[in-house]
Amino acid sequence: MNLYFDIETIPDQREGALQECIANVAAPARYKKPESIAKWIEEQGPVAAAEEWKKSGLHGIAGEIVSIAWAFDNFPVQGVIQHSLGNEAGVLQAYFDAVYDKCRIGEGDNQRLTWIGHNIIDFDIRFLYQRAVILGIAPPFPIPIDARHGSFIYDTMKAWEGWKGYVKQDALYEALGGEPYENDDMDGSQVWDYIQAGRFDEVLEYNKRDVEKVRHNYKRMTWQ
Repeated sequence: MNLYFDIETIPDQREGALQECIANVAAPARYKKPESIAKWIEEQGPVAAAEEWKKSGLHGIAGEIVSIAWAFDNFPVQGVIQHSLGNEAGVLQAYFDAVYDKCRIGEGDNQRLTWIGHNIIDFDIRFLYQRAVILGIAPPFPIPIDARHGSFIYDTMKAWEGWKGYVKQDALYEALGGEPYENDDMDGSQVWDYIQAGRFDEVLEYNKRDVEKVRHNYKRMTWQ
């Protein structure tokens, strides 16, 4: 059974995380004089600290999963987001339950599960594992954090560009003849801004579109 999936993440939500970044912000090395450093910290420090804090959304030790979308084989895409489930733990548990209910490991014809996504080896799968560990939520199936492309994982980025290459999923989708979506001008860097604005439904729809795109790309890349 194929499991197409994608996660969306947000910066560190722990109390005081942003304030810690602000307190630790440092001027670039080209600023030498104390008065120049002080001026930069006063004028540019808050913006630089906020940008540094946003980067925590790329690391499982501090960032959070705000939504997960997935689809099995040719079934419709499903998804969950914190807004509807209350918190990150609810999102992870809902995802784990859905996967386990659909594909019980070791039972019948569905014992082989292939995880399919874009850049999931370097990001999504390990982030998912790390957050589950931090939250103390044990998945009822193995998360293949040490698997490589072609075993229990099909990473469309690795398949297309090789181990060290990089390609955006949208660029690959367009190159492989994917049909454009209406109002598809959002990207991952905007997720936190949308969440702050209360646009949860749009984030979830964006998340689901990414799963549709990765399924399209996978099928084209495997001549299906």
